[in-house]
Amino acid sequence: MLLRPYRHRRPGRRPSPRIIAPATGRTTRGFSLLEVLIALAVLALALFALSRSAALAIEATQHREEVLLASLVAQNVLAEIRLGSGVPAQGEREGRQRQGGREFYWRANISDSELPGTRRIDIAVALDPRRHDNRVRLTGFAGQP
Repeated sequence: MLLRPYRHRRPGRRPSPRIIAPATGRTTRGFSLLEVLIALAVLALALFALSRSAALAIEATQHREEVLLASLVAQNVLAEIRLGSGVPAQGEREGRQRQGGREFYWRANISDSELPGTRRIDIAVALDPRRHDNRVRLTGFAGQP
């Protein structure tokens, strides 16, 4: 194939090359099949990377939402224990609470603290009823110093 520039120039435009097919002698303009395939491969790689990053962003957003809702559950449980009468009894409490359309399972461990008349409350919140996936842990204190 021979490249030959345009003879007619328009003002402000650069000449584009013409490709002369040796068998027919006609001039053609355009991209070769190899150029089109390379462009499609580059485009496919770019779209794959874009879709992967979008999927990761969605996953991270869902995780943040779960952590936020679990922290609300933990704060609610701590507030309920604090609002009870007097110093809370030592031991474990557990239950479940619905928040944001999801069911969360919580466990509160109430133990003595170093301060007299107060108890330490450790709360773990999970999505799994077996509590293997704690989303949030919160520690608070309750009692009357």
